[in-house]
Amino acid sequence: MNNWFRIELKHTNQIELPHNIRTKLAIFRPILDKEKNHIGKPQLKVKVFIPDFVYFIREIGFEEVKKDKLYESNDYYRYLRAMVYGAVMSILKDRTDWNDLGFIVIMLEPSILSYLASKLRNVYQKYKDQRKIKFLAKRIWEIENLWKEIQKWAIGIELN
Repeated sequence: MNNWFRIELKHTNQIELPHNIRTKLAIFRPILDKEKNHIGKPQLKVKVFIPDFVYFIREIGFEEVKKDKLYESNDYYRYLRAMVYGAVMSILKDRTDWNDLGFIVIMLEPSILSYLASKLRNVYQKYKDQRKIKFLAKRIWEIENLWKEIQKWAIGIELN
């Protein structure tokens, strides 16, 4: 039996951004039985920016099941990438940061990806508080940006 995962996008109050970018609430859920449409409890809920989030999840392989509302995949790591991307995206207000984030999330090794996603799920399950999720997402962004800068610095040393 294959595992399936679902991302539901629901309307939510909008975040003020300079370019009139819409937000939706992304709800991440496992599908327990696809044939019977038995859906598990939410593992994470975060506000994401549309259409950039949809573009990212389509690029990594999610299929649109219901136009602009429902996306599914049977790949666990795609699901984790979407989860980490969505959570960290929710704290970033600049589109160029979203592009950097997408590249970083795609390059994450499975063990790191699993760890970050499990931390996000645990915070959501324990507190169900968007402020605590955003706090963790900010720490993830800071760590990944620091790692990116270290890699740039190391490449610069190798070139000299």
